Amino acid sequence: MLAQMGDRADLAAVLNNRGLIYQQSGQWELAIQYHADAAVLYESLGDRRGQAKAIHNQGEVYRHLRRLDEAEDCFQRATTMLADIGDEINAARGRVILGIVLHGQGQTEQALAIHRQVEPLFRRLGDRPWLARIVNNQGVFLAALGRPTEAAHAYEEAAELHLTNADQSLAASSLLNWAELLLDQGQIEEARLRLTQAQERLATLPALPTWVVRTYETLTRRIMGVAQPG
Repeated sequence: MLAQMGDRADLAAVLNNRGLIYQQSGQWELAIQYHADAAVLYESLGDRRGQAKAIHNQGEVYRHLRRLDEAEDCFQRATTMLADIGDEINAARGRVILGIVLHGQGQTEQALAIHRQVEPLFRRLGDRPWLARIVNNQGVFLAALGRPTEAAHAYEEAAELHLTNADQSLAASSLLNWAELLLDQGQIEEARLRLTQAQERLATLPALPTWVVRTYETLTRRIMGVAQPG
């Protein structure tokens, strides 16, 4: 109906939203196609913000599918567009996700640099949820780069920020990241303490997130294995 009416702006929004629905239902190729069609239509309208949004969504599908080169291209284009139109905050958020993709490609130094570039913006804004995410990601990158002391500080700060945000599950996740780091360093008792703290956070939740529980159970088994004689 929108196509027949010639309402191209609303049609672009519908195409993008339909792509989101296909993402949620796991129909990945259809999601890519609808986001791509929306991006083309937004471009023809001169709507750079809409175009960036559709390209970003396309990148999220590629990231889920582990097609990281294509995801990187999408996030690079989307963040550039957002920066060009002065949308500093969404451009920075897109760069955080770009950093995660770069880490997945083995470009961890670059991922860390991007996170450190955008961190001051979120501190200035007082956006604690995004700041906590950025700091936790830095812990992941620092651990991968063999800088455990800095990584531990990052995980500690991230856990505190998540608690300030009353986000118990993400606080537990940062504590579990910290526990894993300590285990890798052979610091068993310290790792056990962080695991206990994570368990305390999870105990406050009415429903446990599967991804956090799975990590908790894996680390618990690791600690029990190390504790066994011989």
